[in-house]
Amino acid sequence: MITKGLVYIHVFRTGGYMVQGVLRKVPGLVMVSDRPTEHLTYAQMTTVCAQQRMVRPLAAVFVRNPFDWYVSMWCWVNTAPNVPSFPSFRAYLGAIDERRFGTTGTGRNYSRFTDHWKDMGADSAKWMGRFERLEEDFVAIMLEAMPELVNEKMLRRLIVKEPIHHPSRHPQTGKHPGPYQQYYDAETRALVEGWDGALLKRFGYSFEGEEADDEDLSHTGA
Repeated sequence: MITKGLVYIHVFRTGGYMVQGVLRKVPGLVMVSDRPTEHLTYAQMTTVCAQQRMVRPLAAVFVRNPFDWYVSMWCWVNTAPNVPSFPSFRAYLGAIDERRFGTTGTGRNYSRFTDHWKDMGADSAKWMGRFERLEEDFVAIMLEAMPELVNEKMLRRLIVKEPIHHPSRHPQTGKHPGPYQQYYDAETRALVEGWDGALLKRFGYSFEGEEADDEDLSHTGA
């Protein structure tokens, strides 16, 4: 999504529909490109800005613990239309490990988190929030990015009114999948650590869900 005040890089399953929903409701915020289902990369949005002959605004993105992200993605592909589904979480990770569907188009649903992060150009963002504290980080980013248009009270009111979009649902039960740790064994845990080890370390994530205490990291690109 591109606005006159902020470029939003929508990494899959990181609260993007809430972020975009609130941005659409900010009074006075001019939309330049609003195509929520396309997940435009930073490079693509840069091209749009050039075509519009506008100075590209600074970008924001949200990160999520990869261990949690894969479970959410597995739930998603089992409910999304026109994409291959995998009743078994292990089978889903197997498809990712084999890069069975590539990393573009439909294949983005079967990407390693690190690959998806790079493909989206997420490191180009000035502000990096965490899905685990989505509301707090989003409010902080917005207050810094466009203080002339928003205030904390307004943002929290808009967030409360925004419906939950595409919540994770277990393929068999239809309920929330619960703690992501229960879906892993030693082998599948090692797969994720191998794919995303550098990103896990960079953002302070672990299998147990711990995160770094560096408050600046949640709002500033590294």
